[in-house]
Amino acid sequence: MFKLYVYDHFPFCLNARVILGLHALPFELVILQNDDGATPKPIEGQNMLAIFDDERWVRGDSIDIVSFI
Repeated sequence: MFKLYVYDHFPFCLNARVILGLHALPFELVILQNDDGATPKPIEGQNMLAIFDDERWVRGDSIDIVSFI
Protein backbone atom coordinates (compact mmCIF):
# COMPACT_ATOMS: atom_id res chain seq x y z
CA MET A 1 0.00 0.00 0.00
CA PHE A 2 1.15 3.53 -0.73
CA LYS A 3 2.02 5.89 2.10
CA LEU A 4 1.63 9.62 1.78
CA TYR A 5 3.30 11.78 4.42
CA VAL A 6 1.83 15.28 4.67
CA TYR A 7 1.56 18.35 6.82
CA ASP A 8 -2.16 19.03 7.14
CA HIS A 9 -1.66 22.79 6.78
CA PHE A 10 0.64 22.72 3.74
CA PRO A 11 -1.17 23.49 0.44
CA PHE A 12 1.28 21.57 -1.79
CA CYS A 13 0.48 18.38 0.09
CA LEU A 14 -3.11 18.79 -1.07
CA ASN A 15 -2.02 18.27 -4.71
CA ALA A 16 -0.78 14.78 -3.90
CA ARG A 17 -3.87 13.92 -1.86
CA VAL A 18 -6.18 15.05 -4.66
CA ILE A 19 -4.46 13.07 -7.42
CA LEU A 20 -4.50 9.88 -5.35
CA GLY A 21 -8.18 10.44 -4.59
CA LEU A 22 -9.07 11.15 -8.22
CA HIS A 23 -7.49 7.88 -9.26
CA ALA A 24 -9.12 6.05 -6.33
CA LEU A 25 -5.76 4.63 -5.26
CA PRO A 26 -5.75 3.21 -1.74
CA PHE A 27 -3.13 4.85 0.42
CA GLU A 28 -2.23 5.33 4.03
CA LEU A 29 -2.27 8.99 4.99
CA VAL A 30 0.37 9.92 7.56
CA ILE A 31 -0.26 13.42 8.91
CA LEU A 32 2.78 14.94 10.60
CA GLN A 33 2.76 17.67 13.22
CA ASN A 34 3.75 21.16 12.09
CA ASP A 35 7.08 21.04 13.91
CA ASP A 36 8.00 17.46 12.91
CA GLY A 37 11.10 17.82 10.80
CA ALA A 38 12.70 14.61 12.02
CA THR A 39 10.34 12.20 10.21
CA PRO A 40 10.84 13.39 6.61
CA LYS A 41 14.64 13.71 6.79
CA PRO A 42 15.51 9.98 6.88
CA ILE A 43 12.95 9.25 4.16
CA GLU A 44 13.72 12.02 1.68
CA GLY A 45 17.01 13.40 3.00
CA GLN A 46 15.49 16.78 3.68
CA ASN A 47 12.56 18.37 5.45
CA MET A 48 10.20 18.34 2.48
CA LEU A 49 6.62 17.11 2.15
CA ALA A 50 4.50 15.64 0.61
CA ILE A 51 6.39 12.35 0.54
CA PHE A 52 5.00 9.48 -1.50
CA ASP A 53 6.36 6.07 -0.59
CA ASP A 54 5.36 2.86 -2.34
CA GLU A 55 8.41 0.88 -1.13
CA ARG A 56 10.05 1.15 -4.57
CA TRP A 57 9.85 4.84 -5.26
CA VAL A 58 10.06 7.64 -2.72
CA ARG A 59 9.58 11.22 -3.75
CA GLY A 60 9.14 14.39 -1.76
CA ASP A 61 7.79 16.87 -4.29
CA SER A 62 4.06 17.14 -4.95
CA ILE A 63 4.56 17.95 -8.66
CA ASP A 64 6.68 14.82 -9.11
CA ILE A 65 4.05 12.76 -7.28
CA VAL A 66 1.28 14.10 -9.53
CA SER A 67 3.40 13.37 -12.63
CA PHE A 68 4.18 9.85 -11.41
CA ILE A 69 0.52 8.99 -10.78
